[in-house]
Amino acid sequence: MITPIEKCRYDASIEIDNRIDVNSPYSKSVIPSGKYAIAYYKGDGDKVSNFYMELYSNWLTNSGFEPDNFPPVAHYLNDSRQDGFVEMEVLIKLKELSI
Repeated sequence: MITPIEKCRYDASIEIDNRIDVNSPYSKSVIPSGKYAIAYYKGDGDKVSNFYMELYSNWLTNSGFEPDNFPPVAHYLNDSRQDGFVEMEVLIKLKELSI
């Protein structure tokens, strides 16, 4: 099943010093330590969802791992508005495949 676009959401984050106070509606969070798969993507912005589908439906199913209980992290490496393409790393937190 694919989530309808109107139900999709994401959290945007920036790295800050721990001493900085954060006020509502914003909050602090921590990317947990652990094992991550890191995949690189460079291409059209409208094809990013295809990239995610490939990762989850092909690579992950054959990796011996499954996603841990943490959303994927997209680390954007460029300004796609300026460059005309998306360049990013996707980090997927992993755990051993439970059979």
